[in-house]
Amino acid sequence: GWLETRKDREAKVNRVAGMLRSIMDTAGNREIARHRLGDVNWDANNDHVVNWAGRRAAELVKGIDETTRKELQRFVERAIEKSQTPKQIADQIEEHFSSFPDWRARRIARTETANAYNNATLEAYKAAGIDKVRARDAVVRHRSDPECIERDGQVFTIEEAFVETMKEHPNGTLSWLPQKTPGNMTGLSFEVVTALSWKGEPITARFDT
Repeated sequence: GWLETRKDREAKVNRVAGMLRSIMDTAGNREIARHRLGDVNWDANNDHVVNWAGRRAAELVKGIDETTRKELQRFVERAIEKSQTPKQIADQIEEHFSSFPDWRARRIARTETANAYNNATLEAYKAAGIDKVRARDAVVRHRSDPECIERDGQVFTIEEAFVETMKEHPNGTLSWLPQKTPGNMTGLSFEVVTALSWKGEPITARFDT
């Protein structure tokens, strides 16, 4: 329903935070192995990851709820302007919003998976002693905006990369590669794949060089 208790909201935030931490655990370990960073003390249960996942989950749940409420308010206002009866309005709300979660869920799934993956990647690089990273972005040039094209290939500090990650738009293709410096790594591979299942179908964001 449209009304939920504080306990319901907290449970929702905890579920989302748990999913984000799971993605980040996989991402950190995968990128450490992919880039041959050696024996790195990486743990997805560290304070940075847990706190980030908790904050992001709360922001995400709040944002979805606020967007839904605003959409509902606009829908009802338009219906009232048309002098529709309460029953007509209720029936149309049910019909209109029946598919509302689905079309947004796919975009949110892709965006938040990539966001969590990128944050975990940066945390893992940081744990490995990597100071700088190179942005990989605008994979499909003709569908990319100027900012993403400009960012592609640029080198950032780890902290700057965290900021860039939070600025990424929905369905973005940003990923991070460790900036190679003598003595800290060899044999780089430049592919990152993030995936999430939605109703049995894979949702994949692929960032190829």
